[in-house]
Amino acid sequence: MAFKGWKQTPILTARGYEKAKAPLILSASRATDIPAFYGRWLVAQFKRGYLWRKQPYTGKFYPISLSEVTFIVFWTKDPAPFLKYLPFFDSLGIGYYFLFTLNDYEQEHFEPNLPSLVQRIDTFRKLADSIGAERVLWRFDPLIKTPGGASVSERVEAIARQIQGHTDTLIFSFLQLQEYKKVQRNFANRFGLTATEQQKLIHTPQEQVEVVNELKQITAKYTMQLASCADPAYIDAWAVQPGACIDGERIGHLAPENLKLQRFLETGDVGGMNGLLFTHAPEKKANLKDRNQRKLCRCIYSQDIGRYNTCKHGCVYCYACRYSKE
Repeated sequence: MAFKGWKQTPILTARGYEKAKAPLILSASRATDIPAFYGRWLVAQFKRGYLWRKQPYTGKFYPISLSEVTFIVFWTKDPAPFLKYLPFFDSLGIGYYFLFTLNDYEQEHFEPNLPSLVQRIDTFRKLADSIGAERVLWRFDPLIKTPGGASVSERVEAIARQIQGHTDTLIFSFLQLQEYKKVQRNFANRFGLTATEQQKLIHTPQEQVEVVNELKQITAKYTMQLASCADPAYIDAWAVQPGACIDGERIGHLAPENLKLQRFLETGDVGGMNGLLFTHAPEKKANLKDRNQRKLCRCIYSQDIGRYNTCKHGCVYCYACRYSKE
């Protein structure tokens, strides 16, 4: 059975009864840092039972039921404010893991509103100690050329040395400017960089191969898997498996007793046979690749709940926020 969309369920809102998507898996979020800034809001939505999602292209709001949610993938650069809310999600029996972006661009001021790197490394270690290393995936994203300072590979290794044993995976991607006009404007508005100057931040194809080979050595040294995040160019030359940030295999491993979720991961069926696991394994697993994502992205279907232009970190390379001239 192929995935045909999340189940629709009626919910009572202030506008009356509405039909709402009822996803099993939430992405929180590609569009903003919910753990850093909106943890209290998210808990309140779960207590209410639904939330309103703003469609990024039309600007219209539509409801999402939270009644069926069994797993959440949290995207963040600073989960410290969110740690106090984890027992709430544990009490609901909801599984989760974190995609923790931990970069080092302090010298360049590319991430101006983040806590210090020292603080973020400490948070990373504390989070992994609390919930397990397999539930904290490290993203160094994006990889940007750093002339005048330590190379990006050296920065990656310096962090890897300090978080060894606190994660099993490093996910990376290279800075993309051509694909995101908003990012080009951000660099122009924040730093006054011309298009020619911005190109100096991008690794050439040969430099990408060299950096990836260095990352392979680093992850082998510190006992991590290396995965790329849907980078479109030159990926064959890297010999690195495209990664899945919303990873069906990891989700299934972390939630083995959730029969409805396991059935969805095997078959794409969101009904779950009234909560009973299928009696015979399917001959072939369902293809759950999220077709709304980039071609090389291996993420499975989830429901993102973030809103663009609401993150407060101020990261200049971010495609989800627009920054005007200061």
